[in-house]
Amino acid sequence: MPVWRIGSARRSVSHLFEPDVVEANARRVAERPEMMKLWRRTVEHPFGTVKHEILRNARLLKRGLSEAKGELSLSVLAYNLKRLTNWKGIDWTLAALRA
Repeated sequence: MPVWRIGSARRSVSHLFEPDVVEANARRVAERPEMMKLWRRTVEHPFGTVKHEILRNARLLKRGLSEAKGELSLSVLAYNLKRLTNWKGIDWTLAALRA
């Protein structure tokens, strides 16, 4: 995995995808741009909800990749529990969590 250094040695930006994977994805998007529009409508709404309702439009409090992943995981868990409660009701959700 390539790592680029920015500023001091303590900061780095990781590039997580291989170039051939990025190129293949770009080809798929170019072939069917309507799918990208559908994907954006479907996927980006939960991210906006997590940012505005769960995180209260704040930045992550933790520093470092593993800590940020943990904080985001808790935020997504809260989002999923909220959706489950709205869908099934609080009594069903609490019974399922106790089981």
